[in-house]
Amino acid sequence: MKKFISVFLLIGICLVYSSDFYGFVNEENVILRCATPNFEKEYKNSKAVFIGEVINVEKDGNKKITEFKVKKYWKGIKETKVKVTVYENPRFQSPFDEGETHVVFAKDDEEGGLRDGRCSRSKDMNGFSPFLKDDLKKLGKGKTCIDLEG
Repeated sequence: MKKFISVFLLIGICLVYSSDFYGFVNEENVILRCATPNFEKEYKNSKAVFIGEVINVEKDGNKKITEFKVKKYWKGIKETKVKVTVYENPRFQSPFDEGETHVVFAKDDEEGGLRDGRCSRSKDMNGFSPFLKDDLKKLGKGKTCIDLEG
């Protein structure tokens, strides 16, 4: 039995340290775990990847619709302002608040717009993330909104 427990713990430790698996604490001080997709998979599965400042937030039932002013983009952006929908529930609330700047990996939603959710690589540029700096390095220079206007 001790050998089984030791092997189980060793496998768990290896999984935690070999992936982008991290925890965070919610308002009730409960540690939540999230298996974030690796960078390549997240980039490939994203309809749009950009850095944007939150300029407006609207609630519609369990939907939180966040409008971003795009500062830099790598994929899928055709306008200087975009909206991203997050479907909230008791276990997950949208991380986007007015005035913050985020790197966003947004997926395609059922209505043709953009959506984001739990376990995404989207992160606050000023918050803690174990992989934000590496993601920005992998993304490279990107394009600015001047490229959209010109």
